[in-house]
Amino acid sequence: MYHRVVVRLKTVLFVAFMAILGWIFTSMFLWTLEKNRSARDVTGQASDAPLSPYQRILGLEQGQWDSLDLSQQREYLEKRIEGFEALPAQDAKRRQLLPELYYWMATVATRMGDGDRAFAQLERAGIVPGAEDWYHMLRGAAFEARQQRQEALDAYLTSFSYELIPVVWSKLNQFSLSPAELIRRTREKLFERSRPFPDFDLQTPSGQPRRLADYKGRVVLVNFFFPG
Repeated sequence: MYHRVVVRLKTVLFVAFMAILGWIFTSMFLWTLEKNRSARDVTGQASDAPLSPYQRILGLEQGQWDSLDLSQQREYLEKRIEGFEALPAQDAKRRQLLPELYYWMATVATRMGDGDRAFAQLERAGIVPGAEDWYHMLRGAAFEARQQRQEALDAYLTSFSYELIPVVWSKLNQFSLSPAELIRRTREKLFERSRPFPDFDLQTPSGQPRRLADYKGRVVLVNFFFPG
């Protein structure tokens, strides 16, 4: 009898626990749904939605930009660049957006077949951190506009070694590289810019001091992670 009472009590507690858990998750779901609904404006877009690259850099919607022909795009960029260049050198928006506007101008220049203008824009911009693939892709397109195919291939391979984006893949396909050759040359690009990993100190979970140099000659996997 005692055993049956215990079993029934456990069953009741388990059912109650699951009911409370279900109530909590349902409440959280409804709260999130209401929060997302209230955060949207009348157009259905989230009011705090991140801007697209077109909105952030060009100040236009993609459809507006695409509706312009190349000459109009160049003229628009010239005016926008002129406006940002007039800002103080320490202006945060100028420092952030001006190099990317030069990239956009270089893009338009390569589409117009003007390799020299594209190179001039890239020289003004330099390499934007995080956009190395875009920079070298534009160099390749500028070389192509100059009819320098080997230099263009080298630049596309450098871009490929940073990140494979569809437009670079389509560019590389023009050169009829075999998969083995593509892998070999991309690996060479990676080795060209490789650097020794900096030494560092750490403690093991048991509190033992360790240095990266202690593992010299062995394969070491360094895992970067976000603690959240």
